[in-house]
Amino acid sequence: LSIRKHDLKKSLIFVHYTLFLGFLAGSLLLSVMTSCVTTVATTQGIAIALKHTDTPQQRFPDIVSGIRVVVTNEAPSPKGATFSPSIENFVRESMKRYMRQMGFSLDVNQSTDYVMTVNVKVFDTHNTAMDIVVYDPSHREVFATAANVYQATYNYYNAPYAKALKSIDWESIAYLLQQRKLPSQEQTAQVKGLGTTSLEHTILAWEVSSRPAGADLYWRVISSTPDVKNTNKNYKGTTPYESTVSFDIRGLTYQNSGDVQIELTCEKPGYLTQKKVFNVRMCIDQKSINAHFTLVKDE
Repeated sequence: LSIRKHDLKKSLIFVHYTLFLGFLAGSLLLSVMTSCVTTVATTQGIAIALKHTDTPQQRFPDIVSGIRVVVTNEAPSPKGATFSPSIENFVRESMKRYMRQMGFSLDVNQSTDYVMTVNVKVFDTHNTAMDIVVYDPSHREVFATAANVYQATYNYYNAPYAKALKSIDWESIAYLLQQRKLPSQEQTAQVKGLGTTSLEHTILAWEVSSRPAGADLYWRVISSTPDVKNTNKNYKGTTPYESTVSFDIRGLTYQNSGDVQIELTCEKPGYLTQKKVFNVRMCIDQKSINAHFTLVKDE
C-alpha cells in the first residue's frame, strides 16, 4: 500500500509538470503569433484610397491663356500607411480635372503657358494645406497664397482636401488668363506691380522728338491724389525717342488717373530747358505719348 501511494504521488507530480510545460509552450506560441501579426501589419501598411468627385460651381468662359500644374509633396505620411494613388499624383490629376470643369485650358503651349506650382504641406485625416504660386510665361510670380489648414471631421483625408480645393482663390487665378478688359471697365483696379490689372497691360507708344536732335529726355510723375506718389526726375533716353512700355505707376487706377500727370523734360547743352505735361487719363485713352520740342538757344 505504501508503494502504491508513492507511485500515485509521482504520477501526480508528472501530470502537474506536463501541464506546466504545455502552458508555457502555449504562451510562447501565442507570443510568436502576435509578433508575426504586428510585423505583417507594419510592413504591408494600411491602404488609404483617395478620391475626389466634387463639381465646382464657378465657371470662367473667357480664359484665353493656358496653364500647367506642377505638384510637389512635403506632407509626412502616417506611419505604416500607403496612399492609392500617391498624394502627389492624386492632387495633380484631381486638381487638373477640377480646373478643366471651371474652364481652364491645361497644357496648351509650354512656351506661353502660365505655371501653377502646388506644394502640399499637410495631408492627414483632418487637415490639408497647400502653398500655391502662379508664374506668368516670363517666369514672373503673379499670384501666391500662404499655406492654410482646412479642417473637416468626416470622410477622412478626402473631405479636408475637397474643402481646401474649393477654398482656393480661383477667380484671381482665372483673371490672369482671361481676355484683358479695357482700363475704363476697371475703374478702381489699382496697379500693384502684380500684372493683375488691365492698366498694367495697357501699352503706351512713346514718340518724342526735338530740334535739334540729341537732347536728353527725362520724365517724372506729378500726382494730386494720395494713392499715387510723386517721383523724382528719371532719365528716359535721347531724342528722337521711341518706345512701347506698359504702365507701372503704383497706386494708379483709371478712376484717379485724371489727377495724375506725366512731366517730360528736354535738356541740351546750349539750349533752354523745356517741359511738357500730359494727363495720364488722356494717355491711357489714346495709348500714346507724343511730343516735339523745338529747342531755343540760351543766349
